Amino acid sequence: MAPERRAKQVCVVTGGSGFLGQHIVHLLQTKCDDVREVRTFDVQPIKKFLEYEDNFSSRHIIGDVTNYTNIMQALDGVDVVYHVAGVVSYGTRPDTELMQKVNVSGTENVIHACIEMSVPRLIFCSTVDVVVGDKNIVDGTEDTAITPSHFLFPGYPQTKHEAEDLVCRANGSHLANGGRLYTVSLRPNVMYGEGDPFLIPSALQSAYSAGGWSVCVGNGKAIFQVSYAGNVAWAFLMANRTLLDNKLTNVEGQYFFVPDDTPATSIYTTLEPYLHDRGFKHMPVYIPYWLIHGLLSIRDLFLWLISPLVKINAQPPICSIKYINMTLTFKNDKARTYLGFRPLFNPEEALQRSRKYYKKIKLN
Repeated sequence: MAPERRAKQVCVVTGGSGFLGQHIVHLLQTKCDDVREVRTFDVQPIKKFLEYEDNFSSRHIIGDVTNYTNIMQALDGVDVVYHVAGVVSYGTRPDTELMQKVNVSGTENVIHACIEMSVPRLIFCSTVDVVVGDKNIVDGTEDTAITPSHFLFPGYPQTKHEAEDLVCRANGSHLANGGRLYTVSLRPNVMYGEGDPFLIPSALQSAYSAGGWSVCVGNGKAIFQVSYAGNVAWAFLMANRTLLDNKLTNVEGQYFFVPDDTPATSIYTTLEPYLHDRGFKHMPVYIPYWLIHGLLSIRDLFLWLISPLVKINAQPPICSIKYINMTLTFKNDKARTYLGFRPLFNPEEALQRSRKYYKKIKLN
């Protein structure tokens, strides 16, 4: 008997104009043979930062996850939603209201639209920050790295944790057509690679503004695990494939850490090749963590005193300095076992692809 032929999928990537979203689209277009159409859904138009040719029909929809009608229209005839859209706001006064609106209420809209439009699979983008408090995490797993009593960052982890809980609890929901909704949540590390808007560009910009010197805070001993965005995107495709194949019943409604094989080292070691490519260097002397913490505490006190007159969201917040001075590492054993996740790009490939991108980004 000939093997059953699988129907080709219509995929939606919310946040498809963004960093991780575009990496997911890239792999859908170049590494899949069971796709019919790729729809991207975002408040912004797409400006491609990855070089590839579309192999399947593509359509970009300008819309907002906080607008239920927008989502409903985007999900018509869809087989899987990769829900990556979200707001990250940091600083001394992060926009918690906007994060609650987009990250939580927006996710509720996506879930309800999946049910009403009979979309059978939903893959959600969470973050490792949902388990980060004030303690180090070494080789954290889904069983050992638990939700802290207080999140290190205000706002963002709380909203992503709430959204993840909504997604996982929605697993098994009855769809309008009588089918079921199956969900998975992935918890990426801090990512690097083409399109990175945060990690490496901010370090390069700081070094550029400081005359080519990168400031190092702390003793440099903390292990800061990062992952290449292309490998994280691949984990999303593996999650969908597992749900589609229906191989395992204990995958549905679960969350997974998905670190790749990028060597876990200090943030300053991670930055070195990208600084070198731009002619920058680390300062030869590390600034004590306690000194920076004290100076930022004085700044925050001043900002609090003037807050009745003017509200300022200053950077960096103290929690960001603490973050890069904490050891935070996670294991992907569960994703490897149940999702069949194996990083698509080895560390050297990821490094070279990233160096090519970061060499060209504009600094001012």
